[in-house]
Amino acid sequence: NDGLHIARSTGYEDGTRMGYHDLTHYKPFDPYPRAQFRNEDHGYHREYGDKYAYRAEYERGYQAGYQSTFRRR
Repeated sequence: NDGLHIARSTGYEDGTRMGYHDLTHYKPFDPYPRAQFRNEDHGYHREYGDKYAYRAEYERGYQAGYQSTFRRR
């Protein structure tokens, strides 16, 4: 499903950004979507299908991106 691929990719990019922000601002490790990403639907469009499936895949991507970035330090 293209929508789920987009969800994971968008989540990964957002998680990478937040991980970098946390690293550069000496924040503790927190791989869960928050702030502007807390709704876990960034990039969602109705044609992608089920919003709950999108959100779950977004969260997986976000956590993967965040962890990958944060652990590089």
